[in-house]
Amino acid sequence: MSLCLALFLQLASHHDKNNAFPLLNKAKELLNLTGFNFLADAAYDSSDLYDFVHLQSESTAFIPHRTSSKRPF
Repeated sequence: MSLCLALFLQLASHHDKNNAFPLLNKAKELLNLTGFNFLADAAYDSSDLYDFVHLQSESTAFIPHRTSSKRPF
């Protein structure tokens, strides 16, 4: 079963990923979350966010690469 725990909308910004860390940390703290699926748009494409989701949360990130991304698909 899948459940959307949080939805955060804001104006377009170059640093969208900065909002993800407080939300993920609060969710981990309140719900003791691990093994979740993190779905976000390409504005959240960053190595530190992938690392946080995969390594610290033992979860999976579904984030498309930005067109300017230098990482392989």
